[in-house]
Amino acid sequence: MKSPDMKWVDDYKHLREVGRNLNTEIINQLSKSALTECAKKLGIVKNKTLLFNNDEELSVLFDYCLYSYRRGGKNPIERYLENTPPSQNSDEMRLLQAMSQSYYSMFTIEEVYPEQGATIRDQIRKKKLFLMDIGIGKGGVLGMLFAGRILPFADYYMTSGAIIPLHDKGLIDEIMLIVKKFMTHKKQEGNLLFSSAHEAAFSAQIIRAVLRAWAFDKRNA
Repeated sequence: MKSPDMKWVDDYKHLREVGRNLNTEIINQLSKSALTECAKKLGIVKNKTLLFNNDEELSVLFDYCLYSYRRGGKNPIERYLENTPPSQNSDEMRLLQAMSQSYYSMFTIEEVYPEQGATIRDQIRKKKLFLMDIGIGKGGVLGMLFAGRILPFADYYMTSGAIIPLHDKGLIDEIMLIVKKFMTHKKQEGNLLFSSAHEAAFSAQIIRAVLRAWAFDKRNA
């Protein structure tokens, strides 16, 4: 795999800014019932109240809503593309197309490029790729396992912004059992392993396991 090009860093930073604005716009179009329904799937609702142990959980919820909440067979990103498409050659369109082709998986860091990102391995697809992510470039550790959604671009991948580092062996073992269960539903089409419904359930079960672990750690802190 070739080394990352420094030109990718500026491109990545620009797309991150475009993505923050775009995500906010799409999330603001979601109904309260949509957020509550997604929160129920992630196990963070009690008596119709959303419960968060930390700020990361809110980011995880918004990420799940954007990609996995479906009505009429479309998620909020696909509906946005259909109803208010940006110009064909815009960065917004480029980002939305990558978001539409994204997928959720488990990854291991194999090589860190300071201030740029890392070479990672998709543990489910057994595929190596370059992830542009300045945060991981600063703090990533070889062998670190994380779960999350990645977006494909011509030269690199980037995360959706809500990756979950996995350190606890018991939690990792629990998640690997979830992976094993869902692999029985595998139906590969390019990078996509599951139907949209199965991927939504797959990511939700991983996230629920992580959030339970976070809540347990908070109670026992």
